[in-house]
Amino acid sequence: MVRSGVLVTPRDRAMLAWIGGHVMTPEQAARRFFARSDGEVGERTADRRLAKLQWMGLERRDAAPLWRSLRVIRLTQAGANAGQVDTAPEHLGRHQSSRGLGHLRRVVRHLLDVGIGRM
Repeated sequence: MVRSGVLVTPRDRAMLAWIGGHVMTPEQAARRFFARSDGEVGERTADRRLAKLQWMGLERRDAAPLWRSLRVIRLTQAGANAGQVDTAPEHLGRHQSSRGLGHLRRVVRHLLDVGIGRM
């Protein structure tokens, strides 16, 4: 798939599909999709690719409502289409409720790990 003259790779589509089902930071996406065999994370590579997806209009960054400095990744409608994410409200609601508390715990744990919320 080509968008704005840039190839949308299978990894991009997998990222978009995963982003569509989660609330996440760019760091979380980097750990999920840009982990190296030596255990390190290719954060610069991830940042460049996520920036390219944003430039193509497939994702956007929004400030999290409770933390001023935290930015979360969200799909645009074009990104949902590219990642083949079902955005029908009944599917989003079911998906979110099935993840519920466990997902919230993971997000809070991550925020504490990166120092958000410490005073």
